[in-house]
Amino acid sequence: MTTSLQKIVLIAVFTLLSTGSIFSQIAYSPRVDSIINLTNEQIVSLLNRQLTGDTATTIGGLPYTILSRQYNSPHNPKAAQFIYERFLSFGLTTRYQTNSSSSVNVIAKITGTKYPNQQFIICAHYDDMPSGPLAPGADDNGSGTCAVIEAARLLSPYIFDYTLIFIAFDEEERGLYGSKAYADTALMHGDSIVAVLNLDMIGYDSNNDYKNDIHTNTNSFSFANEFKNVMNVYQPTLDPALISSISGGSDHQSFWNRGYKAILSIEYTNDFNAYYHTVNDKFSNLNVPFFTKMLKAAIASLATSGWDYKINFAHDPLLSNNDTTNRTAAVVIKSNHPIASGNNSPKLYYKIGSGSFNPVNSFYNNLDTFKFSIPGQSLGTTISYYFAAQDLLANFIGTYPNGGRGVNPPGIL
Repeated sequence: MTTSLQKIVLIAVFTLLSTGSIFSQIAYSPRVDSIINLTNEQIVSLLNRQLTGDTATTIGGLPYTILSRQYNSPHNPKAAQFIYERFLSFGLTTRYQTNSSSSVNVIAKITGTKYPNQQFIICAHYDDMPSGPLAPGADDNGSGTCAVIEAARLLSPYIFDYTLIFIAFDEEERGLYGSKAYADTALMHGDSIVAVLNLDMIGYDSNNDYKNDIHTNTNSFSFANEFKNVMNVYQPTLDPALISSISGGSDHQSFWNRGYKAILSIEYTNDFNAYYHTVNDKFSNLNVPFFTKMLKAAIASLATSGWDYKINFAHDPLLSNNDTTNRTAAVVIKSNHPIASGNNSPKLYYKIGSGSFNPVNSFYNNLDTFKFSIPGQSLGTTISYYFAAQDLLANFIGTYPNGGRGVNPPGIL
C-alpha cells in the first residue's frame, strides 16, 4: 500500500479514527498509469515550443514557425492546421468547426462502444494574446492546448465505453467565441455531454509549490471532486484546491451557460503568471515539471471517465468496546464493472499494532455485500484495518479508506 492510505484504526479492542459510511472514489488503474507515463517533460517541451514559435515545426508538409496565435494574426489559421494535422495523424475522426471568418475550432473524437451518445470533453483555447507580430502564449494557452493534443495522442489507440472529444477552441480571448459556438450547437443538437474538463494556463509555478486550482459551479461539483481525486491518485505531489464560482472566465463558462457540467483546471491564482498576455509568455518561463504533472492528471481524468474506473464502498466503521471476541466488518462494494472473485475477490487487511497486514477473505458474500471476521484480541490491543477490491479484469483497484494501488491480489503493492 502507498503511504497515502489511511487505515481505520481501532484500539482497546477497537477505537475509531475514521468516520462516515459511504465512500465513492476514483479507482487506481495500472493501465491508466502506464498510459500517462508514455509522455514526459521532453515530449511536452517540444510540443509547446513548436506551438508557441520557440522552434519551427512542419505544417502542410512544409517548415513553419508559429509566431502568434492572436485571432487576427495570419499565423493563427496555421496553428489550427497544426492541431488538426496532429489529431489526424493519431488516426482520429477530425474536423474543423467554422464559426466565423476568423473563428475556427478544431475537434477530434473517439466514439465510445457502450455509450456512444454520452460524451466527455477535454478542451483548451489555442488563440492567445497580445496583438502584434509576436504572441507566444506558452502558458496562456499553449499549455492547455498541448495537454489536449497529448491526450489525443495517448488515448487514440484505445477503445472506451464513453465517447471522448478533444477540442481546441478559437477566440477565447475575444469573449469565449469558439466555445460558445460549440456549446450552443451541442445544446441545439441535444448532445449528451456528461462533463467538460477545460484546461487554461497549467504551466506556470514560480515557487515550485505545485499548487493549482479547480474551478467549479454547484452543478459540476461532483466532477470537480473526482478530478481532485484523480490528481491525488496519479499526481500526488500536486496540491489542488476546489474553487466555487458563478462566473467562469474561460471556456468552461460557455458550457455552464447551457447547463452542462464543466470545470477549469488552472495554475494557482495567488501565483499568477507574471508574463500574462505579453510577448514574454514563452516556453522559457514555464515550469516544465509542474506543467507535465498537470497535463498527466488531465489525461488520467479523461481515461478514468472514458472507462468509468470508479468504485463505491459503504461501510459502518467498527467502534471501540470491551468485546474481545471476533468482530464482523461488513461492506457493500459497487461498481459498473464486475468485481473480481476467487483469489482476487475483495479482502479485509488488518494488523496488530505496528505489525504487518494480514489478509482476510470474506466468510459471507451476497451480490455486492461482503462480511469479514477480524480475530478477537485482548483489551488494549490496537488494530488497523482496511478493505481492498479490484474489478474482474484487474484494470483497477479501490480501497476503503482510499490510497491503495496494488492488484493481484488487491491491496498489495
